[in-house]
Amino acid sequence: MKALALFVAFLIGMVSGFSLAAWALQEPISVKPAKYTFQRSEGAVPAYALDGTQKLFQIECISESEKDCVRSSVVAIPVPGTFALVGIGWMVLLWRTRQETL
Repeated sequence: MKALALFVAFLIGMVSGFSLAAWALQEPISVKPAKYTFQRSEGAVPAYALDGTQKLFQIECISESEKDCVRSSVVAIPVPGTFALVGIGWMVLLWRTRQETL
């Protein structure tokens, strides 16, 4: 019970310390000119146009600097790696529960 109380106190201290440091080190927010505009497309978008060419809402870059208008590429989550990590976690959990029952 004492160890649990010490662990909880440690976690509370760590969280409050990190929160205080983040608050003290944050930079003030500066108001800068807009780089993007959010517009509604003209007219209705047909249901069969789901290939990404026609969108209901469009986000366009209005900045003059090219570094602000970089096209981002979508990064997919590696599914085999995720399955491997989840599988290893389940195997460890099953092994621990079987150890306790024996």
